[in-house]
Amino acid sequence: MSNVFKKALILTLALIGITSWTLPTKAQEIQTLLDWDSNWRYVEDGSDLGTAWREFDYPAENDAPWSAPSPGILAFEDQMPIEYTVTAAINTTLAVSMVVTTFYFRASFNFSGPTSGLILVATNVMDDGSVIYLNGTEVGRFRVPPNQNAATFATASPAVEGMIEPLAITNVSLLRQGQNVMAVEVHQISTTSSDIAWGTKLVAIRPTPMTITSQPKSQVAIVGQPLSLTVGVSGGPAFYRWFRTGSQAVLGTNASFNITSAQIAQSGDYYVVITNSLSVLTSQVATVSVLVDTVGPVPIDARGDTNTFAPKNAQVITIRFPTTDPLHSSATNAANFAVYAGTDFNTRVTFTNVTYTSTQGPRLNLWMSGPGWVVGNNYFVVLNNIADTRGNLIAPNTRVPVSWPIVTNLVLMSDSWAYYDQGDTAPEIYTVTPAWNATNYVQSGLWQTGNGIFWHDDSGPGVTPCAGETLNTPIELQTSPVLFRRTINVPAAYAATANLHLRFMVDDGMLFYLNGQEVYAYNARSNRGPVKANETSIAVTNSVCVTNVVISGPLLPGNNWLAAAVIRGYETPVDTYFGLAVEGQFLKTSPVPADPPANQLVLTSTRAGDGVQLSWPTAFGGCSLQYKTNLNAALPWITVSNQANPYNVSVGDTRLYRLQKVFP
Repeated sequence: MSNVFKKALILTLALIGITSWTLPTKAQEIQTLLDWDSNWRYVEDGSDLGTAWREFDYPAENDAPWSAPSPGILAFEDQMPIEYTVTAAINTTLAVSMVVTTFYFRASFNFSGPTSGLILVATNVMDDGSVIYLNGTEVGRFRVPPNQNAATFATASPAVEGMIEPLAITNVSLLRQGQNVMAVEVHQISTTSSDIAWGTKLVAIRPTPMTITSQPKSQVAIVGQPLSLTVGVSGGPAFYRWFRTGSQAVLGTNASFNITSAQIAQSGDYYVVITNSLSVLTSQVATVSVLVDTVGPVPIDARGDTNTFAPKNAQVITIRFPTTDPLHSSATNAANFAVYAGTDFNTRVTFTNVTYTSTQGPRLNLWMSGPGWVVGNNYFVVLNNIADTRGNLIAPNTRVPVSWPIVTNLVLMSDSWAYYDQGDTAPEIYTVTPAWNATNYVQSGLWQTGNGIFWHDDSGPGVTPCAGETLNTPIELQTSPVLFRRTINVPAAYAATANLHLRFMVDDGMLFYLNGQEVYAYNARSNRGPVKANETSIAVTNSVCVTNVVISGPLLPGNNWLAAAVIRGYETPVDTYFGLAVEGQFLKTSPVPADPPANQLVLTSTRAGDGVQLSWPTAFGGCSLQYKTNLNAALPWITVSNQANPYNVSVGDTRLYRLQKVFP
């Protein structure tokens, strides 16, 4: 099968991963017995070698049809360059024949020392299935049915060929002092399979005594929130078992115990036992407290909107809330809102009604009208008595500034870029330090300057698919990625709120970087570090015009570096096109009235009938009332669900109260 072996080489393994337990690499003794490039003898002519070939003392290993010693990885892949290298190289190219179902491999390694407590792990890549023997005894098999012979095909399911597949060899008594032999038979999945691969890294891990370096910590979570308990350990390998006090059920077997959605019933005391052949450790107890959500809605922002409701000839202020805060139907009561112009409470602006939408997350829309409403001016909204579906109220007098979108062209398709089209003859550009796409890289030498759209086409200039744009700068033919750099300027006030809208023409693929970080990939493999000289696109395409790509990235006030690597596919004739326009969408946020000095935020209590009434100055906005039953530092403060200013405390209530600023 010819599809995913390249993915296996992309993975970088410091050591290994085992699905059933966690194996840290810190402070344990690790010995590599076979590495990816260790030598193997192999048979690829379709011979049926029976069973004697797998034995330790097999006498015919040095004779035909066995090959000479050849380094791993041993493979033939028909959909990728043979010299493709990431974690390990294909060092020996095998021959694929439709009449060969089974390939045979043998490798020797030396071992010395005690085997008590030893762990053997083989990290394998194969295409399609295999049976693995150590000194003549089977120690593992992948997708090959039992009682196999040279005509047995690997099974079709699960189809996981070419991935990293670890194997823990538990019978370490098979190891010999001195020379050892690993023998492997690799089986094809069918007569139409057009590729073959075998490679392994075999390591011996010797345990060392362990100590706990960091204890799991007590935590408080709201119902539905995730939480995680973690322990730190030196030494290893470490085997983990998490328990809850009062139960012997094992809850987890990793260094971290994770709860994706905490529930009240999961409150309790937790601890972990860590073991290996030399140590048995028990952690301190960590208390988990899961509380009912009593926190009211907290807005994200408010934005002036002149587009969404344009067909109705209306303008709105849209107040956004997190998706975790679905609002109650009472949220549309107009009495809960007040809109003010400027930076004080002197000018109130009218609106006609309030609507609630949830298609893009909870949103309240105030339909604006009347005197004092001017698109783009400064406004803020005061919110009260807005409840979520759990009945929790918003913090009294929450003030939300209104933001307005500002759109500007930062880069036109025809603007100037520095470009590098000499990668075939000068490939050192792909490995320089600092990297070519970094903010502190200094352009020199073979870098040139030109205007978009950049192009090279063996069949002559094509027609740009981006309407209204033209081809400008011819570039050199090269199979390596063509590199581009330029800067844009982002106003300091808008850097934190900017989104970049991309419109580009490319053939075949592109990696896009912002201030040295990859933020977008088109028809290219992403998140792999700086582009490599032999990088290729995922597919071969014609030049296309792509629009409406939105990037929200690590924008800085002032100069920001844009960089792009344009990547070719396997195509004849070769063509390269690149042009990019960048539109910046910023938010201009209105000011809100400043709170009085903090020392004036005083919680006052007065008698009210048989109880007490708590109140605080209304000049402070977005303050939430919280309580706890005593001053124990480990006890969390809990938000009062039915927020109000003033707030009535019934007789007999012995709780302690405080104010906490919630928004902004």
